[in-house]
Amino acid sequence: MLTVEESEILAMVRDFYGRVRLDPLLGPVFEARLAGRWEPHLDKMVDFWSSALCQSRRYAGNPRATHAAIEGIDPLHFGRWLELFRATLDDLFSPERADLIHGRAQAMAGGLMRGLINTRPGLPMTE
Repeated sequence: MLTVEESEILAMVRDFYGRVRLDPLLGPVFEARLAGRWEPHLDKMVDFWSSALCQSRRYAGNPRATHAAIEGIDPLHFGRWLELFRATLDDLFSPERADLIHGRAQAMAGGLMRGLINTRPGLPMTE
């Protein structure tokens, strides 16, 4: 059973998005969408991960529709997202906890990629 404290989720989200903002592939995509609105996004992501990892039910949204609306996003972005997320988890959690959280993130990313491909025919799915 995975137990994650709210303080750990906050640290994970802040650390991860700090990496995203500096990343040459992901940084520009996120900055184009979130310029001047990073704090509300981080708060929403804390709620999302609290819901995903602690069943807090604080998050209300549609990640599939949100990601499908982002111009230029493709499976390559999701792969890089998972790499940065894994690096964050490895720095913050024990290997066992990092594996469990990363497994959930991989499942979510797979669903988002499939949704993206369904809304954009011809977009290749990379593993």
